[in-house]
This record gives sequence, C-alpha cells and structure tokens, in this order.
Amino acid sequence: MRTRKRGGDWWALALVSMCASSPLAIAQSNTTVPAAPSASPPSPNAPATAQPAPVPVVPEMKKHAESAGSLCETDAGRSFLSAAAALPSVTPRTVYRDRERGLALSQKDWEKLHPAEQAKYKPRACDERFYYYTAYGTPLNYARALDVAGKFGVQNWEGKRILDFGYGSVGHLRMLASLGADAHGIEVEPIFPVLYSAPGDQGEIAPAGANKPGWVKLHSGRWPADAALQNEVGGGYDLFISKNTLKKGYIHPERAADERMLIKLGVDDDAFLRAVHEALKPGGLMIVYNIAPAQNPPDKAFLPMADGRFPFDRAAAEKAGFEVLAFDQVDDDVMHKYWFVFFPDPDMTAEKLKESIFTHYTVLRKR
Repeated sequence: MRTRKRGGDWWALALVSMCASSPLAIAQSNTTVPAAPSASPPSPNAPATAQPAPVPVVPEMKKHAESAGSLCETDAGRSFLSAAAALPSVTPRTVYRDRERGLALSQKDWEKLHPAEQAKYKPRACDERFYYYTAYGTPLNYARALDVAGKFGVQNWEGKRILDFGYGSVGHLRMLASLGADAHGIEVEPIFPVLYSAPGDQGEIAPAGANKPGWVKLHSGRWPADAALQNEVGGGYDLFISKNTLKKGYIHPERAADERMLIKLGVDDDAFLRAVHEALKPGGLMIVYNIAPAQNPPDKAFLPMADGRFPFDRAAAEKAGFEVLAFDQVDDDVMHKYWFVFFPDPDMTAEKLKESIFTHYTVLRKR
C-alpha cells in the first residue's frame, strides 16, 4: 500500500514500512517496483534512464536471519530464517508503468508499442533492495508469523502447500520454496507480475535444507471475488497466511477513513471466510498476523493501518467451519525483540517500542 512518512526519525519511517500492508490495502497503489530485465537493446524511443548502482540486501538479510534465529520457538521458524542463506543476488531491473491506467510492462513489451503509446509509460530502474523489499520492508518479517504456525502444529515446510494473501514481495515465498514448499501468493498490484517474470523468479526453486525442490507461483487479481482467479488458485493448502493485509482498520474501519487506503474484498465477510475454508485441507491453518503503528488521536485523521485486529467476527469464523485456536492474541513482547534485530538503532528503546508497535495474530483451523 502507499505509506506516508511519519515524523523525522528514521526508525519512524521504518515503522511505517514494517506495518504497511501489501498493495491489496488500497484500490489504486502508487508503489513503483522493478520489472524483469530485457535481453534486447533499448529502443531508440526509450527515455534515458540510468541504471542505479546495485544496492545489495541479501548480505544484510543473511546477517539479520542469523541474529533472529535465537528468537524462534519452533523448527518451523528457525528453518525459515535459515533459508535466507540461499537467496540469490539480483541485478538492477527496469519497469515501465502507466499509473493512470494501472498498467506495467517490461522493457521488451514496452518496445513493441507505438511511440505514441510508449510515451504514456514512465521507466523506473530499481535494484536488489526493491526486488526483495518493495515498499514493505524485509521479508524476514514473516519469521514470527511462521513461528506461530510452528506453535500450532507445522513442523517443517517440505511438501506444504501455502497461500499468502497480499504477499507484497517474493522473498519469503522463495525462502519457503527452497525448503520444499509449494508457495503461492495473491496480489492486485499490476507491476508484480512484471517484476517477478525473469527466469528463476517463479517456478521450481532449488532446495536448501530440503530433499526436493519447491515451487513459487504468483497470482494477480481479486481473490475470491474473481471466480476465474479463485479457480486458478485452487485448494488443498496446508496454510493460508496474511500479514499486514487483513486488518480490521482496512476492511471495517471504526471511523471515517480515506477510501484509497481501504481494502475492498469484493465479497462479504462470510463469503471470504468460506473461500479460505474451502481452499484449506482438513486441519489446515488460517493465520493472520498484523503489525500496527499507534493510532492517531480522535482529532486527527484515522489511520486504517493502525487497527491490526482480525477483521472478521469470531462467530463468523466458527460459522464458516473453523476452530478458533487464537483470536487477536497480543504479541508485542516477541515482535519487539525482532524489531531490534531488523532495525538496529541506538536511539530506540523498549519504552518507545511499547508506544509505537502493536501486534495481533489470529489462528483458525479447518475442522
């Protein structure tokens, strides 16, 4: 989603990134991320765009993953973090984006257009940091949510079928796939299919700590409102996970809010929960993990991202056929420990974090 800068401290900006949802959180995202590289030479009509110097983040992620491993309570969490060691480096890429029409193209496809049509697109050159972090921060933020899955019975990821609603970036899906998982993601942002279209971005992922390769498959559109997409996504999942997307503030805001910052699921609550239930195997888990900043006072604009509670009623979840294992469980103490690893800052204190970061998770199991 589009995030706004809050305050002058860098850690405040990091907080917004860490708590921000994926592009599913607004109807029209203004996020710009890179596309796959083209093997063909640039078109003579292409705007002059300097490729940025690579900004490597893989070494940073590996270092953070090693430091955070001791915070995990289960093998599921620890193995996820260990998979950071297998993440590949990524060369700079360029995407062509038409914001007005919500379109995105690779350079190769952009070059096929008539010059008048080409002029409607703007290029953006991006580096490894954009590839892995996009606008939503390190993919290692999934560690705690996946550790929660371990607390509720997931022992390892090999052979597991996972569906991430609002994946936001491909890094954590690649990590899970390297552990043998069949990892699927759903998003509405049109540039992601372009960004992650180079050979090796999707499809079979070489094993790292698994006996066989895993798989990454990304889906684009509004699930489950789009019947064709729902059919494409299919079922048989062991885990449906959503982080920082299915927030009460985005779906059922308690005060008037900017419509551009809300999620429109396209179906009512009961239909959405039924769709998740149908997508899961018997015994499969639905985990919603949300990290939220402090809410504005009543005399300020309501921040949808700041209400990270589960957006659906407990009774609705039970009506859909779920057993409720945890509901709006507060997880601040644990997440704050991860924060100090992922965002080291000598000026940040435990007391400041208590006033800045609020976390909840809900775990449902298909009967």
